[in-house]
Amino acid sequence: MNAILNHSVYGKIVYEESFWTGKKSLTLNGEPLTAVDKKTFYFNNEGKSVYVSLKGNYYTGLKLTVEGQEFTVVPPSKWYEFALSVLIFILIVIWGSNPWLCSIIPIVGGAIGGGISGVMLLVNLSVMKIVKKAWQKLLVWIGFTCATFFLCHVIALALLSAI
Repeated sequence: MNAILNHSVYGKIVYEESFWTGKKSLTLNGEPLTAVDKKTFYFNNEGKSVYVSLKGNYYTGLKLTVEGQEFTVVPPSKWYEFALSVLIFILIVIWGSNPWLCSIIPIVGGAIGGGISGVMLLVNLSVMKIVKKAWQKLLVWIGFTCATFFLCHVIALALLSAI
């Protein structure tokens, strides 16, 4: 996941965050900044070390502070993006723990279903942040909900056939 901010003083700022590890990196006008810790970086500007601190992350919104000035690099996710993403997890948890619903369409629940739906929740939220229009976000959510349900169903059928 990455974001680009064009600033009038500092130029092109590129923020990158790994989906799997959460590792963050910053580049300023194509030059990588040196990491001090997970949220602090520095670069040399005319022989002077300038420290840059990060606040937040890709999902909750990211602000960058340089020499006392704060810039929004990544806007926070909308409330409905969070709500729709959490609904994927809730659907799998409720369906997977209800014997009557699982007798209609079996899906894997518990730790396996929770893990799958948790990963799909984050992937869905990431894709929804990329898409700009609300109706497209809704289509993304429907697609990820169906994909999660189908994946949990296939795993349940595999486990049932192994018994």
